[in-house]
Amino acid sequence: MVRLKGLTVTLSVAAFLASQSLARSQAQPTTRLSGVTVEAHLRIKLDGLTVRPPRRCLPPLAKPYADTPKPKVVSTFPAPGSKISPGILVLRVTFDLPMICAGRMTDAKPLRSPCTGTVSPARLSFDRKIFWTACRVKKDTKYGLELNDGGDRQHGFVSLAGKVADPYPLTFETSDDAPVNTVKAALDRAPKR
Repeated sequence: MVRLKGLTVTLSVAAFLASQSLARSQAQPTTRLSGVTVEAHLRIKLDGLTVRPPRRCLPPLAKPYADTPKPKVVSTFPAPGSKISPGILVLRVTFDLPMICAGRMTDAKPLRSPCTGTVSPARLSFDRKIFWTACRVKKDTKYGLELNDGGDRQHGFVSLAGKVADPYPLTFETSDDAPVNTVKAALDRAPKR
């Protein structure tokens, strides 16, 4: 799928690759495009172009079954009450049930959240239970955030079964250690679960 200023055209990867090959063989000048999105079922790298599959953000059930449990937070990074290095933080929240890829994190008053706002689309694990988002944290600071502060279905963390997670407060603080300056280093220090 290619989007050009409001126009959407669907291309197959094979047709796209064939057209690129034909254009090169005819030695035509290169046309630069900006704001182009190509969606395909494969991840392919071409000169200056990355083709990747579209993000699947499944909706929750419209009417959850009465006996469906609410999702619960199993673990987080940082852990509640922990002390971490300042700099880039890849915040992780693990749930016990598969989730949709959206949710809200707000300040846990009187503390401030480093990741305030709606996370959409979130980075979501293959099993749809783990969310990641990147934030920046200052040294020697206490932070507090709350997941699902209002517990509403429209902006909250919701399971695929359609149940909204209960509000979950998370507080942590930062040290005066050297800051983490790369996302890779931030991912390396965070446990995977």
